[in-house]
Amino acid sequence: MAHYAKSKCGRSLSKDMSSREDEDLKCPVCKNIFTDPCFVCPNHHTLCRECHKRHLETHLFGHARCPVCRQMLCTPTEHAAMARLVKEFHSKPPPDATCQVREGETQCPNSVSKNCGHCDQYFCEFHYCKHRLEFQTECENLLESVEKDAKECDKVSATLQPWKAQIASFIEFIDVKKKSLEELLRTTEQRLEQAAAGSSRRAEADGLRTALQSDQLKEAKAIGDRLKSAFSKAPKLDSQKLGLPPTEEQKNEIEACKAKLSTIIETTRENCSVARIFFFTGFLGGFIRPKANSH
Repeated sequence: MAHYAKSKCGRSLSKDMSSREDEDLKCPVCKNIFTDPCFVCPNHHTLCRECHKRHLETHLFGHARCPVCRQMLCTPTEHAAMARLVKEFHSKPPPDATCQVREGETQCPNSVSKNCGHCDQYFCEFHYCKHRLEFQTECENLLESVEKDAKECDKVSATLQPWKAQIASFIEFIDVKKKSLEELLRTTEQRLEQAAAGSSRRAEADGLRTALQSDQLKEAKAIGDRLKSAFSKAPKLDSQKLGLPPTEEQKNEIEACKAKLSTIIETTRENCSVARIFFFTGFLGGFIRPKANSH
């Protein structure tokens, strides 16, 4: 009898202490459990942030005071310790709560022992251990699938590695050919400039010849001056240094390079597409395969 009375007294004392703790978590303005608690006065009394805001709005002339100690309100600062206590309070099971697991039509009658961190359900000790084991098995299966797919990706990457070296070599070859073609372009432009200048001077020479034949000496002098000026400004070009036009062999080589480049690009694109499909099929398969039920 004495043991029963002692046990009953202990439960009553625990209940009273819990009730007092709950009161300490209540805002003095809204009388509810704190939401976003913050310090509001020099004495570090605490209000909900929204309650502090509304309390300020009711005092339009800036004379708002703390509802606990009547000190002037200050800029609110976060009360991290109180926020943690509120979070712990909300994670506690409701009074007289029972395990949330249902087995067929019957719900487990056992008292709540644990709260699951990832699904926020309440369990008795037995069902919590079972639930934890199922969740761990599901995660291990998922990790195994990811590791398997990662290895397959490594294999695909190793298969594509020779193509990487070949493409790099071909890019280097293209750079060399590009420089050769740029030099050919510069030579061609010089030829065109020389041809244009020659055509212009030839026209001037025809005009000079006509003027001399018609005895128009004044016009002939003007044309002669223009020709002298053109010759003095014209660059000294050596036709031997300009090179020859591209031969048929060079043209064929350029076309062969273009064809080879197109083949490599197309083959690489196909290989990459196959690798991408292979990877995503395997990766999604890891998620689609049946796993142990978590709940």
